[in-house]
Amino acid sequence: IKLTIVDGKGRIVNNYQSKGDGATSAPPFLQKIQGMNRFVWDMREMGADTVPGDKSVGGLDESVIGPLVVPGKYEAQLTVDGTTVSQLFNVKKNPINPSTNTDLEKQHDILIKIRDTTSEIASLVVTIRNIRKQIQNWNNLLGSIKESQPAKDVTSLVKRKLSAIESELIHTPDAGDLGMDSPVKIYAKLAALNSVIGSADYAPPKQTLEAYASIESQYIKQKNRLTKVIEGDIPKLNSLLNELDLAPVITHSL
Repeated sequence: IKLTIVDGKGRIVNNYQSKGDGATSAPPFLQKIQGMNRFVWDMREMGADTVPGDKSVGGLDESVIGPLVVPGKYEAQLTVDGTTVSQLFNVKKNPINPSTNTDLEKQHDILIKIRDTTSEIASLVVTIRNIRKQIQNWNNLLGSIKESQPAKDVTSLVKRKLSAIESELIHTPDAGDLGMDSPVKIYAKLAALNSVIGSADYAPPKQTLEAYASIESQYIKQKNRLTKVIEGDIPKLNSLLNELDLAPVITHSL
């Protein structure tokens, strides 16, 4: 069973599945018990992707939750065993809320940007850890191969660069337990900003937009550093590995 919510432009807002049977979505799940079933949509978009095992923002809590949708027309599409039925409906603004639809759209837009940037950071961290794992595997093997010192030197250099980038993006496991005096990393800053802007139905204050721009610039800087490693250092390493008849480190363009 699958439930998809789309907006008036046909854009997928969120989707849900029944548990099991290869479902890839996160909770809440749809019930599939014979008879009457009920599912209550919280009127939120999909939340940000998270880093597996990360505790710096409390996991899948309110700090990475998706924004509330703006008032407008929507459609629920329910698919059961390949057959889809749909129902149009409207989301209306709370009549006692003084904010205008324009205010809510501005809030929604910045929250979507924060969500997408947060998801990108989570993806970068996963990429960094994947590359580092490959390099560590080769580093363990290189110790038993003669004339491998140049490759070992490059693997050490790349590992240091990757760790430095990751430590700016997120609180890493080797940094120890989180405390009140722990530095707040880019990933956690975005999660906190998401909570602040989404705490009430109003247009985002100017300061929050400036804060996002600042945090985004910090993220772009680290992304560019990673790009240089992938496009510069990794090819050098792969060339040395090739000389030793070893398979290359696999990466993907950012």
